[in-house]
Amino acid sequence: MGNGGSQREQEGLRIADRAETWLSVCEDSGSFPCSLCACGTSVAHAPLVCWLPPRPLTRPCSVQTYEVQGSLQEDSRVTVSIVLENQSSSFLKNMELNVLDSLNTKLARPEGSSVHDGVPVPFQLPPGISNEAQFVFTIQSIAMAQKLKGTLTFIAKNDEGSTHEKLDFKLHFSCTSYLITTPCYSDAFAKLLESGDLSMSSIKVDGISMSFQNLLAKICFHHHFSVVERVNSCASMYSRSIQGHHVCLLVKKGEKSVSVDGKCSDSTLLSNLLEEMRATLATC
Repeated sequence: MGNGGSQREQEGLRIADRAETWLSVCEDSGSFPCSLCACGTSVAHAPLVCWLPPRPLTRPCSVQTYEVQGSLQEDSRVTVSIVLENQSSSFLKNMELNVLDSLNTKLARPEGSSVHDGVPVPFQLPPGISNEAQFVFTIQSIAMAQKLKGTLTFIAKNDEGSTHEKLDFKLHFSCTSYLITTPCYSDAFAKLLESGDLSMSSIKVDGISMSFQNLLAKICFHHHFSVVERVNSCASMYSRSIQGHHVCLLVKKGEKSVSVDGKCSDSTLLSNLLEEMRATLATC
C-alpha cells in the first residue's frame, strides 16, 4: 500500500492549453501573463484557473488556461475547449467533468441529468497522450466575469491496480472572453457614437513605455478589438459581444500614459471590460 501511495504521489494529470492561450489570474498564486487570441478570429479566449497536482493528485499547485469559443450566432452559449494530457504512468479512464453551476452560468449536461451529475469525457488517456474535450455552457448575462468551481474525476489504472482520483479546478470567464473581433467601418462607427444609445466610461493608466503601435496590437490581441481608424497617437477601436453589445473605444497615448474612453450599450459590461483592460495596460 505504501509503494502504491508513493507511486501515485508521482503521478499527475495536467490540463494543458494551446500554445497561444496562457493564463490570467490565480487567486492564491498571484498574477500571470496572458496572451489570448489573434485579431480576426471568431474565438473568444477566457482565462480559466485550474489547480493541478504534481504529487498527490488532489493537492492544488499549478495553473493553466483553456479556450472559450463564442459566436455572434449563439448569444447564450459558449463552448469551453480543454486539452487533457496524461503525464502519469497510469491509464486514465472513466473521466467525468462536473461544475458547480451559478444562477448565471450552467454546464450543459445530458438530457435527464441532475446538477450533481458530471459530463463524461469522450475518450480515455494512455500514459503520455493528450486529447481535447469540449463542454457547452449556457450564459444569461455577460456583463460580469464568472468563476465556477469544478471537479474532474477519473480512474487511474496501472499494474498495481486501479484507484479513483479527482482534480479540483476553477473556471474564470472574463468579460473579454465574450467579445468577438469584428471589423467596423469609420462611418458606421461614427453613427454609433452619435446615436445617443451608448453609455460612457473611461480609464487612464500611467507608467506606459510601450510604443503606440504595439499598444494597439496588444489591445487587439488580448481584448478582441479591431482598429477602426488611427491618427498619430489617437485611435478608434471596435468590438462586439456575443449578445450584440457594441463596444467603442477611443485610445489616446500621452508621453508616459494612455487613456481609454469607452462607449457601450451596457454600462456594467463596459466598466468591467475597461477594468480588465487596465490590468493588461499596466504591464505595458
